[in-house]
Amino acid sequence: MTQEKFEHLIEGATESQKLEFKAPCEWNVERFAKDILALSNVRDGGYIIIGISQTEKGFDMKGVSEEQKKTFNVEIMKDQISEFADPFVDFEVEFPKDKKGNEYVLIIVKEFRDIPVICKKNSKETKKGVIYYRNVHRRPESAPIANSYDMKQLIELAAIKMMRRWRELGLMVPQIDQEKFDQELGEIEKEEIIKKITSRGYWKIVFRPLTYKIRLERLLECKEIVERNEVTLRGWYYPHFPSQEKLLPANNFYQGMNDWEGHIDFWRMYQSGQFIHYRALSADWTEENSLISPKYKIPSMELISVLDTIYFITEVFEFLSRLTKIGLYKEGVDVTIKLKNIKDRKLYLEDISLTPFSRPYKTAATQIVFKQIFQEKHILEKPSELALKVILYIFDRFGWSASEDVIREHQKKLLERRL
Repeated sequence: MTQEKFEHLIEGATESQKLEFKAPCEWNVERFAKDILALSNVRDGGYIIIGISQTEKGFDMKGVSEEQKKTFNVEIMKDQISEFADPFVDFEVEFPKDKKGNEYVLIIVKEFRDIPVICKKNSKETKKGVIYYRNVHRRPESAPIANSYDMKQLIELAAIKMMRRWRELGLMVPQIDQEKFDQELGEIEKEEIIKKITSRGYWKIVFRPLTYKIRLERLLECKEIVERNEVTLRGWYYPHFPSQEKLLPANNFYQGMNDWEGHIDFWRMYQSGQFIHYRALSADWTEENSLISPKYKIPSMELISVLDTIYFITEVFEFLSRLTKIGLYKEGVDVTIKLKNIKDRKLYLEDISLTPFSRPYKTAATQIVFKQIFQEKHILEKPSELALKVILYIFDRFGWSASEDVIREHQKKLLERRL
């Protein structure tokens, strides 16, 4: 790991689901086993950094001594950890330095290969037969799985790996009726307003049931279900329900569109329960917004708003939870969230109360895609936590390790209408 990447990792000195700090110390397998097992059960694994102590004033970054560093022999460490892990855990050890020249031990723990890792040895810190995980519902720590949400995340990760394995072996994998849903969309992107939306940065949101059938018997229900469940938490609603002349029925869907002051939307709700929404990034269209003073207009195709991303994704999952609550997705729902035309863009903070970025956070991706199947129960129980997962996923593609607590606070303000 380069010094720049390491500095980014420790920036802000905040532990997270994927990051654990430990005070300067020598290697001791019982001291580290629980954290290594827990991080191996997290999506994409995580990091343990030795050389950072927690004090009353925060974290003290001292690094490790040469004597302590010598005890971290990766081959010996792997042999000792193998006594605790079933199946094995893969990890690497590096010794990065910070800008001051302090040297640290960095243990890079990899995500489990096929099935979650179970502890197979009792010690002062571990218990045989327990699955350790990095929880996200309180201060991050390595602990036994103790709630259904964490268990669901782990099971889903294992299921994805199993399906990939089945594909490699040429076995049949259960599939949702993708072709029928795709055919239903037809040539939707030939709509003129969608051509405008997709000419710059935009969001594309798709909800699909897991099987294809007619769920809304009356066509009018397609309109009513959006209107009744529209999320009205800030100035621009989700999805925006337009005036009557911009709301049109078709054979098997209702669609709504809007193009006003840089706010450009298009959505359809189908009788099958499929919902699709295109929304332009308003930051790309400030020249069309007469409500914004010229001195506050920003160049298009350059920036992504941090707060608007947090609010938007939270609204998406709030809307999804409302549709689920009325029984539209009883069997679960396949959710796809795409952020497109974003190559070389930077995140920007429009709220002066937030701590300014110490450096630009930029992406080389032309698009960011999040896709996952969610069960009814979890959508209803924790829509804002599901949104948080997506928000972190997006910001990570810009190289920014955002604070979960800060994001949750902004979500809370939105949901309580305190903006």
